[in-house]
Formats: sequence, C-alpha cells, structure tokens
Amino acid sequence: MQKLKLIDALKKECRISKKEAAAIVDLFFESMSEALARGDRLKFADYVLSMLKNTSPTKAEIPKPAKAFK
Repeated sequence: MQKLKLIDALKKECRISKKEAAAIVDLFFESMSEALARGDRLKFADYVLSMLKNTSPTKAEIPKPAKAFK
C-alpha cells in the first residue's frame, strides 16, 4: 500500500482531515524507524495481520535469536 492510499484510508475510516491523517501516518513510520535504529524489534499482532488478510488469526512461531557463544 502506498503512503497516500494509507493516508486516504485513515482519513475516511476515522473521519479526520487529510492533514491529520498524514500527521498520524508520519508519526507511525517515524516511531518505527526510530525503534529499528535503536535495535528494537517490531511485532504486529496476529489479529491485525488477519484483519488485513480477511482471515482468522493464527499463531505463528517466532524464531528466537541464537545465544552468543562464550
């Protein structure tokens, strides 16, 4: 999805101005970028992904990072 389409969808869904929707989308991506720069992991809830796919939620195995050898 392109950023402009995301802004438009948010605007329609939340009944807010395009300027407000753009600010929310910018804040969202800025927050994700800062978290990744700090080395944080991003995790999206299964139910959010299932809503996007229009399917029921499933549990997924998330690989755990390997422990460093000492």
